[in-house]
Amino acid sequence: MGLFLDDIAISHGFLQPLTTAFSVISLIGLASLLLYGLLRNKLPWVVLGLSWFFIGHLIESTVLPLELAFEHRNYTPSFGVVLFVVIATYKLLNRANARRSVVLLAAILPPITLAAATHVRAGQWSSRDTLTALEVLHHPTSPRALRARGLALEIQGRPDEAYDFHRRSAELDTQNLSGLIRMRGILNLASYALDQGTIDPEPLPPTDDPANITYLSAITLHPEYLNNMAKAVEEELLRRVREEKKDSGTIMALQSLAGCVASIDLSCRTSSPLAKLLIETLLQSENLSNTERAHLNYNLARMAMHFEDWEDAETHLDHAIDAKLIDLQMLVALADVQIQLGKINEATRTIERYRSSDTQPTFRRDVLQQLENNLTNRPEN
Repeated sequence: MGLFLDDIAISHGFLQPLTTAFSVISLIGLASLLLYGLLRNKLPWVVLGLSWFFIGHLIESTVLPLELAFEHRNYTPSFGVVLFVVIATYKLLNRANARRSVVLLAAILPPITLAAATHVRAGQWSSRDTLTALEVLHHPTSPRALRARGLALEIQGRPDEAYDFHRRSAELDTQNLSGLIRMRGILNLASYALDQGTIDPEPLPPTDDPANITYLSAITLHPEYLNNMAKAVEEELLRRVREEKKDSGTIMALQSLAGCVASIDLSCRTSSPLAKLLIETLLQSENLSNTERAHLNYNLARMAMHFEDWEDAETHLDHAIDAKLIDLQMLVALADVQIQLGKINEATRTIERYRSSDTQPTFRRDVLQQLENNLTNRPEN
């Protein structure tokens, strides 16, 4: 088990992989034992333990389209298994007339073992570096583990190593943009450092043609090489946005990038044109829901507001509100933008719309007061 389990082999048949057959046979055996106990009114402790286990997995392990596995899904259901094992062990030892010392050892050993395992696990979770390193060690083909390790290395100031983990993540998961986005951010920082003279450029590798590199190339601190690497990453990002399946991960990655553009993270702020291009490309898809369109437009508006492009921000906020009907956060942003543009009448109407739509005004009194103060202090054009 572990934090990241997205590397589990998906079953494509009873024997593909073989673990599928083992799992099915085991579940049939447990279910048969449960039915036997229910129908014959025997083994109540078996019925209780197995029922607890199966009911605990009823929602997350049936036909609902959830992710395959998470460690925490076993926390509550495992109580049934523990109960089953404990009572079965007790009855076997009792039937065998085991010595009291053996019974005592059987009772003490499992809690001690579990406590030791918990102590070790807590130590692993105490450090992002330790946790991500262990997750990659145990799940080397997990895109999420690789991305997490890359982020941990970025925080430690080790961009070269981080780039490699993001590259491997992007190569394994062709439907997720996060790895490529982080790769582009690292390249941005490298180019910025070269421009500022804080690092010295390296000579162009003699065996590499910068015009023919791919997004999987390793970092080389040569301006021409870096520019072509960045271009290759951008082209791959655009290709995935256009061609790959549009899922929630794609949308979340772009929303995260847009939010980062408006932050103090230099690697993101320099990606503003790319973020805008990717989101606008995604908005051309016909498979997006109104809510997804609204949030993507809202993120475009946030970027425009950050760079004080108020007209562009107003356009995207109008699109966002039209797609989602009413959203108080978007109305606040629209009123603020209209105030910045000097559109006092429009801002007043937006504030009134906000006021009439807010079902819990006491929780947002400060927001409304700030808007009205801005409106009062802003002369009309």
